Amino acid sequence: MGLKILCIVGVGHSGSTLLGNMLDRGDCQCLGELHQFPKGLLGTPHECSCGQLVTDCLHWDAVSREWRSRSPDLDVAEHSRIAHELGQRALAALNGSVALPDGGEILRSCCEVDALYEAAASTAGVDTLVDSSKHVGRAALLAERSRHEVCLIHLIRDPRGVAWSHRKPRPPKPGESESKSRSRSVRKTIHRWNRDNALAGRLVMTTNRPALSLRYEDLVRKPDASLARLETELDLDLSSARAAVQARQPLISDHAVAGNTGVRRHPVTELVLDEKWRQGLSVLERLFCAVMVNRRLKRRFDY
Repeated sequence: MGLKILCIVGVGHSGSTLLGNMLDRGDCQCLGELHQFPKGLLGTPHECSCGQLVTDCLHWDAVSREWRSRSPDLDVAEHSRIAHELGQRALAALNGSVALPDGGEILRSCCEVDALYEAAASTAGVDTLVDSSKHVGRAALLAERSRHEVCLIHLIRDPRGVAWSHRKPRPPKPGESESKSRSRSVRKTIHRWNRDNALAGRLVMTTNRPALSLRYEDLVRKPDASLARLETELDLDLSSARAAVQARQPLISDHAVAGNTGVRRHPVTELVLDEKWRQGLSVLERLFCAVMVNRRLKRRFDY
């Protein structure tokens, strides 16, 4: 079963939920952050965009049963553990410190992920899937080993916008205490932005799979041109997605795992650039971003 898998890579809070919702039309389904699905089966309270936990969602229950039928020896806990370890090792390989993981573990892990893709596609009745997991190491392994047609979309956003989105107070996830803080310091966010975007850019330039980099700002300001570029460079038919954006139809995915809660629960009809960081970040925080952001990335993406 040959599928086309659109893997979005980069840093969280860069617009992947929005892009996934835009692409979720016709013969293409957005899965959301699929790497969170096995964790959801193990008890981590991840929500589906339908509003239910993945363990309570009938759609994902059907996907789970189909996945297990395609992988009779599947141990979800072991799969989740090994996939995480291999993803971290692949990150180190992209950074040039070790060789890309090889051997039986990686073959089994990628086969199980491929089976999950097949289960999701079969359940939804589509042959193109959007996976907004964003983990660069995981995407590198899939680009190297998947039996399906993997296409990579490096989605990048102004680091100040990412820093503010991570720093601002956010509501707790389902099952979490109301008092639990889910904000991240600007320093940690910029460190992650530098590392993951540098590695994602390197992956896009070195992979033998179809791949491109796309700015969140261009996606919002010029959505039709951005979708047209995806069509051309990744050999897609996005006519339904382009028509929906032009007609200002609600942009929503019926069954996507995790992702931006606000975008998930409140369908977007009019694309508006989120630049709340201009009021939210202090002068010192903006200065920190200006000084500490990777200069090569700033020049390449005009930030």
